[in-house]
Amino acid sequence: MAHMIDFSNRRANIALAASGGQAWHGLGKLLTPDAGIDTWIREAGLDYKVKRARVRFNSNGPTQEGAPISTLSEFDGRVVLFRSDTRAGLGIVSDRFQVVQPHEVVELFAEYVEAGAAKMESAAALFRGARYFASAKIGDAVDIGDGDKLMPYVLFSTAVDGSLPNEVRWTSVRTVCNNTLFSARQQKALYRCTHRSAFDAKAAKESIEQARTEFGAFMTVARKLREINFSATESMNATRDLFEATMDQIKNGKAPRGYERVLALFNGEGKGSKLPGAAGTAWGWLNAVTEYVDHDVRARSAEHRFVSGQSGPGAALKAKAVKLVTA
Repeated sequence: MAHMIDFSNRRANIALAASGGQAWHGLGKLLTPDAGIDTWIREAGLDYKVKRARVRFNSNGPTQEGAPISTLSEFDGRVVLFRSDTRAGLGIVSDRFQVVQPHEVVELFAEYVEAGAAKMESAAALFRGARYFASAKIGDAVDIGDGDKLMPYVLFSTAVDGSLPNEVRWTSVRTVCNNTLFSARQQKALYRCTHRSAFDAKAAKESIEQARTEFGAFMTVARKLREINFSATESMNATRDLFEATMDQIKNGKAPRGYERVLALFNGEGKGSKLPGAAGTAWGWLNAVTEYVDHDVRARSAEHRFVSGQSGPGAALKAKAVKLVTA
C-alpha cells in the first residue's frame, strides 16, 4: 500500500479541516469548523483503545523421560500492545511503558478549541494505528511582506510501537507552498516525555502558550531573512554545507540528490520562489530546503516523509538550514 495511513475498519483514518480544501492524497474526511472534538476523534479513527497483554511463547521440548511437551512460557518484563477494536498487535514494549491513548492527542486541544483560541486542523492514525497525531491552528495567518503569509500550528504526536516519544511541537506553514517551518531551537520539542514517564497533560497544554511566543519571535527572524540577499555562490556554499558535500563530489556529479534539488527549487522551481522577498534571498533558500524536505525528499511513503519532516531527519535538516542562514 502506497500510504501508511491506517485503514482499519475499511476506511482511511484521517480527518482534516475543510478549510484546507482537499483531503490527504484524496483520502480522509473533511470536517467543517463547527465539528466538535468527539467528531474529530471519531472521523480520524482515533476512537479505539490501546490495551496490553502479557507476551507468551510456545516452548516445545522433551521431558527428562523423552516425552514431548508443549507449554506456554511468559516473557518477563514485556507486554504486547493491541487495538481494542480489531485486536491487531501494535508493538511489544516494556511492561513499564506508559500509553497515551489515541483520543488524547485530540483532547489536548479541546479547551482551546471550545474557547475559540484554536481550530483543529488534522488528526490521523498511521502505521496500523501504532502512531497517531493531531494538529491545531493557534492563530491567524501573519503577512511577513508582499502577501507571503505564515500560519501558526501546534502538533501533538506519539506512538505505541516504541518509535516515537510523546511530543508537542509548534510549526508555521507557509501558505503559498504548504511548507512547514520552525526555528532552529525547535529541533527540540516544546514538550517531550518518553514512555517511561506518565504523560503530563497540564504541562503539554502549557506548551501551547509557549508556541504562540515562539511563533512571534520566528516572524521577526523571517522578516529579516527576506532582507538578506543570497547570491548564486552563497546559495551553493550554503547547500554544500547543508548536505556536507565535497567539492570533488560536486565536480564529478556525485553530490547528494538533495544538493541539486534544493538549488533548483531556490532558482525558480520552488513554489513561491519568485515572490518578492523570496527570490534571491536567504528566506527563499530556507524555503527551498523546507519544500525539499516536506514534498520532494525520497521516502517510503508520504507518511514516512511527514514524520521525518516533523520530528526526524527531515526536521533536523530544516533546523540545520535555519542555523546556516542565521549564523
